[in-house]
Amino acid sequence: MATLEAHQRFFADLITMSAGVTDTRITSAFAKVPREHYLGPGPWKVFTGRGFVQTPSDDPAFLYQNLLFSLDEKRKINNGQPALHALCLAALDIKEGNVVVHIGAGTGYYTAILAELTGTSGSIFAYEIEESLAKRAAENLGALPNVTVIARSGAADPLPSCDVVYVNAGATAPLDIWLDALRPSGTTGLPAYS
Repeated sequence: MATLEAHQRFFADLITMSAGVTDTRITSAFAKVPREHYLGPGPWKVFTGRGFVQTPSDDPAFLYQNLLFSLDEKRKINNGQPALHALCLAALDIKEGNVVVHIGAGTGYYTAILAELTGTSGSIFAYEIEESLAKRAAENLGALPNVTVIARSGAADPLPSCDVVYVNAGATAPLDIWLDALRPSGTTGLPAYS
């Protein structure tokens, strides 16, 4: 276990440093959230853009790289590139106690990182339109009391009032529904094409 924890810490330092992120809260969140919990049993498939490469075993150490791991191979849905997410999260400057709407939660990995950043005084509303992924997210995030998984589109009314909208789905521009959900002091998360 100590070896896996070392991989997690190195991974968190590597991706945040690579992205130019200096917020130690983001580094700590990436180090704390176990990626293997959200990606399911291995071996895992790495999405390369030209196909998939399977890890040689189910050793979770393989997951602690800045790689896209497949969540649904047929639909080419992946877990997202960690350094890109670190960069986007840093731009949002999420505070403890914030309410976050997370659109495109997948299986919940980045939702769990958001929950670390908001702390137990914050709330995360995680939207996932793909039924199988929403079910996995609800199971994966069930122990986090500040997270609610909603199995539907995050592009439909109503959305809760929030401080931050974090989008992990393809979008060419922020939707009015996202902007309308933001409290006056809130910020819109950059769409992360992952």
